Amino acid sequence: MKEQFDDWWDAPIDMTGNPFRQDCAAYWAWAGWKAGAAAERKAIESIVYGLCISDNNAQEIVDAIRKRGQE
Repeated sequence: MKEQFDDWWDAPIDMTGNPFRQDCAAYWAWAGWKAGAAAERKAIESIVYGLCISDNNAQEIVDAIRKRGQE
């Protein structure tokens, strides 16, 4: 688990839109939520590629998942 935390801590996280001050615990909770959501999207991508027969179809699904993460 420590390695996963270190990966999250060292990864670039888009803090755009974080409504909290940096000296507030909620600021880091929000960052953790964003990182968790990004990690989940990445995990889902590998599942999609494993389940889809066509790479083109899989790419369409992955693109839709990524787009949803931008909303």
